[in-house]
Formats: sequence, structure tokens, C-alpha cells
Amino acid sequence: MMILASLSCEATYCLSSTILPVVQRLDVPVVVLNLQPAPAIDYERLNALGDRGRMTGMWLANCQACSAPEIASVLARSGRRCAFVTGWLGDPVAGRQIDAWIAAAGVRAGMRRNRLGVLGHYYGGMLDVYTDLTRQSAVFRTHVELIEMCELHALREAVTDAETAARIAEFRTAFDVSPECGQAELERAARTSVALDRLVEAHGLGSMAYYYEGASGNDYERIVTSVIAGNTLLTGRGIPVAGECEVKNAQAMKILSLLGAGGSFSEFYALDFDDDIVMLGHDGPAHSAIAEGAVGLVPLPLYHGKPGKGLSPTASLVDAFELNQLSDPNLYDYLDDIRDRTGMPPVDRTKYASQTKLRELMRRERRVELAFEGHRLFDIRRWRIAEQVMNGPVYGATPPGADDRYLAQTRVFNPGRDYLWPIPVGEMNTNTGMEQNPGY
Repeated sequence: MMILASLSCEATYCLSSTILPVVQRLDVPVVVLNLQPAPAIDYERLNALGDRGRMTGMWLANCQACSAPEIASVLARSGRRCAFVTGWLGDPVAGRQIDAWIAAAGVRAGMRRNRLGVLGHYYGGMLDVYTDLTRQSAVFRTHVELIEMCELHALREAVTDAETAARIAEFRTAFDVSPECGQAELERAARTSVALDRLVEAHGLGSMAYYYEGASGNDYERIVTSVIAGNTLLTGRGIPVAGECEVKNAQAMKILSLLGAGGSFSEFYALDFDDDIVMLGHDGPAHSAIAEGAVGLVPLPLYHGKPGKGLSPTASLVDAFELNQLSDPNLYDYLDDIRDRTGMPPVDRTKYASQTKLRELMRRERRVELAFEGHRLFDIRRWRIAEQVMNGPVYGATPPGADDRYLAQTRVFNPGRDYLWPIPVGEMNTNTGMEQNPGY
């Protein structure tokens, strides 16, 4: 959903007959700010007024929630898309929700203004890569610019030796350039990088997808095998580039870029069942914003999913749990930065001095932060703590007048069985050599 207008109900009771005409004139999705002046009515002051008329007036100044169902009903019956932010003026939770809607509106505006370049053609081996460019333009209102390799070739031919040398110097500043990178490959990539900048400028591009494969050894193929370093620089500057002509991926990267989150073209590399991780990567453009340290630049004798050889970026992506495993001394500072954004105090270094205690803290904060988002069930299984947290009584609300809490259920988790689901009987019948999981 997008926010193009917001209607605040912070003055007094707001009638739907006032809201609907405004929404109809705007003809856009709406976010209603259901914000009252304070977390609660000042009951002591209210009761001290002594005059029911004045008391009604004070109530009306705080009754924003009263009109919220009315507005929601009328907008829904009118076929108008809407969302609500509920809280009070100065409420940090409501503030974050409003910030999120503003960020979403910024993405919508950015995608509408964006010009997406499609350089070359699709890679014919991967049918899932194909996309409907008309549909992309219709949904995101992004302009799609089809660009031929001959234009990039002409721009590259005009690059001077001095410009090439200056770009190599930029490579050494932006990347951790491996000593294995030969001078000839660096010059080839640098010359192409300068040409890519001019191509982007000439067409006013905000993102790009590319691929080319033709007759073996032709000029265009030699160029396309030298674009990755330059495309990595463009991606880091907010002009994301995706290989294999993955237009959908370029669009997703642009959205992440507009959100300030970064994002790189990648795919599943391998599954590590011992460490319970999924490895992702690709020999395409990387994004410095999501890398641990500087992006590396190394030579590859053979590219994956494309012809030729050349330079490729390398980057390590980490999260707080990984840093804890590595006993990174900067982890406390990283966690404090995140907590500070929401007004939370710094991590207590004394209480959470050990790796074990810090892991408990991060797991608890993940449990709270991502509540009701469907992660907890899988977290407790991959952490192998289900037998600790899924065994024992579960209580509901205490009934009025009761002495004891209401016992909702007694959970039993069998670690020898319950980490895996049973294989369906139909699958077992189809493959008679398949063995059922333990305990079923």
C-alpha cells in the first residue's frame, strides 16, 4: 500500500461525511492518523470540572477512537483503500509506523520517477528470469529504456588513458583489490566503468539490468565480461544493477536502495545442514552497504551463468548472532545503535558480559520485536530449544474471582520426534524406499 495523503482526527470527533468527500477528491490510498492528545484522559481533572457540558467537551477532545470504526466502515463500503495508525501525539510506536508509511510513499514516488535500463538481452537458459516489461511499467510506472551494446561500445572507445587510470585509483579506494588482479584486467574494467557512468548519465538511469552473449570473442562480449566492478560502484551510489537481465531483481534492488537498506543480486549457493545456514552469493554487482568491511575485488577465470572471465566483487554479510559467535567486541555498539533508534537503553555490559547471556538477550529481543510475524516457531527449532520452551503448562487469563490461573493446556515436546514432521502417507506409498521420520 502507498500513502499519498493522511487525514488526522486529532481535533475532535471526525464525521465520515467530512472524510469521504476529501478521499474521493484525492482518489488515492489513505492513512488515517487516529491519534489522541495523550495516552489517557486526565480523569482527575475531568471529574473535577463539575459541569457535564464541560466534561463532554473534554471527552470530545480525546475521542478520536470513537470515529475510527465509522471512518473505516465508510471507506471500505466506498471501495477506498485505507490504513490506520493508532496512538497518541508523541507516541513512539505510532511515530515509527508513520515513518514507515512515509518511507513507503518515498519508494512509490522514487519508482515512478525511475528510469530502468535494459542493456543487451535475456539469458536464454533461465526461463524464470523473463518478465513483462509492460507490466513493470504499468505497476511501478517506471520508464524502461532499451539500450544496445553498441552504444556502450562507442562510449568505451572514447574513454582516455587518464580517465582509466583515475578509475583504477577509485577502485583501490572503494575496493579491497586483490594482488591477483592483473593490470590488464583492472584497465579493462576501469575503462568499461567510465563508459557505464556515461551511459547511465546519457539516459538518466536509476537502475539497470544487463546480459549479453553472442559470437565467441566478439567486442561486445569482451565488454560485458568487464562490467561488474563498474556496476558495483553504480549499485553503491544508489543505481542498482542486476546481471542476467534480471529485471525483477533490479526493481527489488531499487526499492531497497530507496529505503536506504542496500541489496545485491544473489542466489542460493549451497545449504549447510551442519551449521543450519543457507549460503547466498553471485559473481555479479555487490552492495557495500550490506558488506562487512570493504568489498573485495578478485579475478575469476570463469564466470557463473555468463560467458568469459574477469574481475568480481566479494563481500561478507553478517548479523548480530554471527558477530556474537565470533566474539566481536564491537557487537555491543551495534546493538546500542539499534536500541537507540527506538529510545531503548544501552545493553547492560555487566549483566550480558558472556557470549551465552548476550545470545539470550538477542533471542529475547528477536522474540519480542518479531512477535506475531511467524518467526518464533522456526527460531526455536533451528536453535534447538523447543524442548526447553515448548514443554509444560500454558496459562490463560485469570477468571474474575478465581484464585488460580486458567490452565489452557499442558504442552509436551519430544525432541526425538517433534523437530521433524511426519512424511505424508501418499509420499511413502509413491516411494517405497523412503523411511518415515523417527517417532511416527
